[in-house]
Order: sequence, then structure tokens, then C-alpha cells
Amino acid sequence: MFRLTLTFFSAVMAFAPLLHAEPLDRRQLPATATWFIHVDVEAASASVLGKGFRDFLMSRPEARKAIEKAREALGIDITRDIRGITLYGISYAPDRGVLIVHGKVDRPRLEAMLQKMAGYRTETIDGRAIYFWTEQDAPRRIQAEHAARTQAGAFSGSDAVVVANDEQAVMAALDVMEGKAPSLADNSPLAIASPMGTVVSAAAMGIAEARTLPIQSPILRRCESGWLAIGEHDGGAFFHARVATQTAETAVQIRTSVEGLRAIVQLQAAENADAARLLQPLKVSSDDKSVDVEWNFPSAELVKMIRTWVSSHAAEAQPGGESR
Repeated sequence: MFRLTLTFFSAVMAFAPLLHAEPLDRRQLPATATWFIHVDVEAASASVLGKGFRDFLMSRPEARKAIEKAREALGIDITRDIRGITLYGISYAPDRGVLIVHGKVDRPRLEAMLQKMAGYRTETIDGRAIYFWTEQDAPRRIQAEHAARTQAGAFSGSDAVVVANDEQAVMAALDVMEGKAPSLADNSPLAIASPMGTVVSAAAMGIAEARTLPIQSPILRRCESGWLAIGEHDGGAFFHARVATQTAETAVQIRTSVEGLRAIVQLQAAENADAARLLQPLKVSSDDKSVDVEWNFPSAELVKMIRTWVSSHAAEAQPGGESR
């Protein structure tokens, strides 16, 4: 399920400027949450970066085809009907994330689609209809005997869908959404106020103690928590992040690593001028047991760079094109 939700999240990010999302309501995150990722694309739809992406994507036949395919399958227009997407977990165990999608829900269409999936069944648990189906995972990722895994989902009200790895996680998510279970506390490390214009926000805590993280990094093991915000304000794209570390030494190591990466890219400016220009505004600082990273760049110029990069790579992928 986690692989599927990450794939879904990647697709959402690709079409983010086309969606009408909403800021994260942290009352819908459980008090026991250890991480979350949220997409708020209402901000993106009004931004220079968002409008540029929207125009660029809608000029490409494959994007229009994907939107139409989603409309046929889900009964909704993903450029108008999705408001918010949140992915969170109460641990870092693989495939234990919970996905919540807010927006227009064509329940009959979704139910009809689920009925065609392998392993489809429904159960009524505590008065709630829980839907089950089977997904086929990539054989290279897990052993063949575990390639098929059951997923669970439910509707929340008339405008939300919850998907998780099992019915317990779905029921727990619904309890929080309905105010029957405690939500994220105001003093939680995850309860960080996002800057104005934030499109993507994410936060994590308990990183040092997590033993099931997919990234096994010695430096990461010495970090307590972190958050990031990506978006646009006053015509400038931004990336803000903060990491809380166990020691001041770790904070200095992270700051030095980021500065080193920026220096390496800038030394290669002759070969990749755009990358060097992108990293030039990057600022990193450390203060005792924390590291702050800030990056700002004119949105209109960033859109131009991305269009150029996509067009050049598309040309290379054509027969007779050069490959790198």
C-alpha cells in the first residue's frame, strides 16, 4: 500500500497546480502520528509557478489523456474536484501509512471500480462500511508468496476517502476525523505553522529511535525531528526546512554537508549552469542542536528552467536523440 500511495502522491504532485486543495487540518492527524505529508494546492493554483505548470501540462497530450482517464475511472475531474491529500503514519513500518483524500466523491463510481478489483468484499464494522480489495505488489520488492496484499478503505462523510493497509488503521483514522479520538497536540513537533503560500508540507519526529526507516543513514540516526515547507509567496518559489539534532556536532555536520554539495555544483557551473544558479540562493545555518535551510528563487524563471529541462529530455528520448 505504501508503494501505491507514494505512486499516487507522485502523480498528485505532477498535477498539483491543477488541483484545488486546502490547508492541512491537523485535527485530522492522530495524537500518535510520527510523520505526515500534505499537499495544499489551492495556494499553487493562484501562484506563478502553479499557473506555469498548469499551462505546460495542459499543452501536453499525455497530461490531458491522464486527466480524462482519471475522470472515466473515478467519476471526478481531478483538475477541479480534489481539495486535499494527506499521507501520515503512526510509525515508520513499511506499508503502514494512511491516505486521506478530500474532495468531490462519486461514491457509486468508486464502488463500481472496487467491485472489479481482486479480493473485493465489504464488512460493516461499528456501523461503518469498510471496503477490502487486493493489490499486486512488485515481485522484486517482496517475496512472491507475499506479492498480493489486502487493502482497506472507507468513505468519510460525502467528501473524503480513507485508505490504509488494514481495517484497524482505517477505523482509527475515522475516529480522529469524527472527533472520537484525540488529534495532534498543539505542542507536538509536527504541529509547525507553515509559511504563507505553502503547497507541500511535511514533518517527522522520533527519527533517531525509528528502526524501520527506508533510509539507513548514520547522520539521520542522530536527528530527533524535522519539517519542511515548499511553496510560493510574492512571486518567489521557496523551500524551508529545519532539523532538530541530538547534538550540536551533528548539526554542524549536516550544515557542512549541505554547503559542500552546493560548492560542488557551483564548481561544475560550466557543465550545468542552471543547477549552479538554482543552488546559489541556498542558505544553511546551524544553531546549537538545529539546522535551518532556506532557498528562494523567482518562480517565473524556475518555470522556464523546468520547461527547458523537460523538453530537452523528451527530445533525447526520441529515436536518434542523444542519451545521457
